[in-house]
Amino acid sequence: MSGLRTIAERAAPPAIAFGMTIAYAAWLQPEWEPIRDDQQQYLALARGLADRGEFTRAVTGEAFIPEPLRAPGYPMLVAALCKTVGDHMPR
Repeated sequence: MSGLRTIAERAAPPAIAFGMTIAYAAWLQPEWEPIRDDQQQYLALARGLADRGEFTRAVTGEAFIPEPLRAPGYPMLVAALCKTVGDHMPR
């Protein structure tokens, strides 16, 4: 009987963590909002790279402002996708 109690005690923290992860994912879905994640910032960086070859979130016509917070790796991948299959997100 005490072995069963030990298994239940060990399983509780991972089960709680899993439940909290599922609840957070449900809270974020189905619409991702820029307030809760950074997809719009990465997409703006990708558009800057794809359209002008500049690593900035500034749109066409605005002054160049270098990006100090993000590394260029992921935006480069998204820029390649924007060039090949296009981006269908509103600007």
